[in-house]
Amino acid sequence: MLKFIIDRVSKGFGGRSNTGAAADSARRKKHDYQPIRIIGGGAQGTVQECVHLPTGRRVALKSVKRRAVSGAVAAYSTAAGVLEAWEREVAILKMVKGHPNVSELLEAFEGKNTLYISLELARGGELNHKIYKQGPLDETEAAHLAATLCNAVAFLHALGIVHRDIRMRNILLKDTTPGSTVVLVDFGIANVLAVGSEPLSTQIGAPLHSAPEIWDGQGYGTASDCFSLGCVVHELLTGAVPTWINNNKARQLSLSHPRWSTLSSEAKSFVSSLLRLSPITRMTAEQALEHDWIRKNVPAWELKRLRELNDKAIERSSTFLEANKLELSSPPAYS
Repeated sequence: MLKFIIDRVSKGFGGRSNTGAAADSARRKKHDYQPIRIIGGGAQGTVQECVHLPTGRRVALKSVKRRAVSGAVAAYSTAAGVLEAWEREVAILKMVKGHPNVSELLEAFEGKNTLYISLELARGGELNHKIYKQGPLDETEAAHLAATLCNAVAFLHALGIVHRDIRMRNILLKDTTPGSTVVLVDFGIANVLAVGSEPLSTQIGAPLHSAPEIWDGQGYGTASDCFSLGCVVHELLTGAVPTWINNNKARQLSLSHPRWSTLSSEAKSFVSSLLRLSPITRMTAEQALEHDWIRKNVPAWELKRLRELNDKAIERSSTFLEANKLELSSPPAYS
């Protein structure tokens, strides 16, 4: 099913043509961007803050090399896999376009040796920098951010999208104001889990933030993102991720940070419910928005606004899928 989405929504994003005209078009697009500074990256490429010269707008330009990555998961172990992963990321970004707390796709295009994705720039930087600089948040501020993140993840899950890499470095502050909202970014390893399809199986993501079922080979789905949310909220409140310990050869999660004991019972319940080891009993993102801790710290009007944002975004996405004659009812292209 995701292959169909990729084939349809990649139109206008550089195409599959290797003609001289297509290459010239890609070069012209690349020259539209004036680099300012590198703001992120990894083994496969970089993210740069750039000025889009035709509009004067500052954007985040993600560039991915068309080469295999040594020691990478299957998706990046060949040049063809890198291209497929890029196409998948573009397709998913197209599906979620318009949600204010999810990375906003502006355009994507292909060069001879590099693949590009232009995204809305989140000027406030990574959320973890705020925590490192200011220390853990008070419960009210943490609850507001948690509600926004859970709402964004609930939106993704309503579309069958599993992010698979929710962690502090992939949550950006939208601007530099004290009360800035957040944006969930980096859909490079996200996938679509169709209704009735087999669970995902690739062991992928950041181990410290990943659900145990990913690494235990059980197969997994949207609940794995909720475990990652629990790790993020724990970090917002204590300044550290939960730790794994080995007890009689069985891995257990330790919630023993010194600040943990100072938290309210509602905050502990919220985090613990997201960090349940069983995906079956783990709290969902939708359920998290109804939790007592959220209701205690986030005004009802704000929760209503978040729900309305999701309703409108889901309607937009459904219209997009319908326009492209897509249905979330077939297995994903890869797991």
